[in-house]
Amino acid sequence: PSRQVLQNVTSRWGVLVLLLVGSLGALGLVALGGWWVARKALRPVDAMTTRADRIGIDDLSQRIEAPRVEDEVGHLATTLNAMLDRLQEGVATRERLIADASHELRSPLAAMRAELDVSLRHDALDDDARRVLESVRDEVVRMGRIVDDLLTLARVDAGRLELLVTPQDLRRIAERVAGAARHEAEAAGVRLAVAGP
Repeated sequence: PSRQVLQNVTSRWGVLVLLLVGSLGALGLVALGGWWVARKALRPVDAMTTRADRIGIDDLSQRIEAPRVEDEVGHLATTLNAMLDRLQEGVATRERLIADASHELRSPLAAMRAELDVSLRHDALDDDARRVLESVRDEVVRMGRIVDDLLTLARVDAGRLELLVTPQDLRRIAERVAGAARHEAEAAGVRLAVAGP
């Protein structure tokens, strides 16, 4: 009888070990299968993410390829492409606005500068009037530079700017800037000085 009890206990332990090993094996297979299914299901999302990373503000014409199936991933691709369409249109509108505004501002500024130059050539101006007209002319010239800078930015955005790199004398540039701001600086009690080689 004790031998039979021992055999029963041993066979039960064997069954338990087999069940435990089988369960762990089945669990491992299920986990491996789940990982494979998840990886396969997320592959289109990974491809879309990689593609979206490559799309930059300088080239918004690229689009994300939508999967053939109509599911959440396809809807995500469609939504991202619609967002890229809106971004591209917004950038194009901004570039057109900057270019149009710059072109429209150039003519009146040129006319104002010409009228100011003619007025300043008139000898009958008193010192205060001449100082005011010179200050206004300087502001018109400054605004003209800003408009030119806006046009340059519009050309950069449109990819139509050709850079001409030339050496510059920084001291001369600093002296020119200081000279343009000298009148306002003196009026504010500030003394401007340019130093260096």
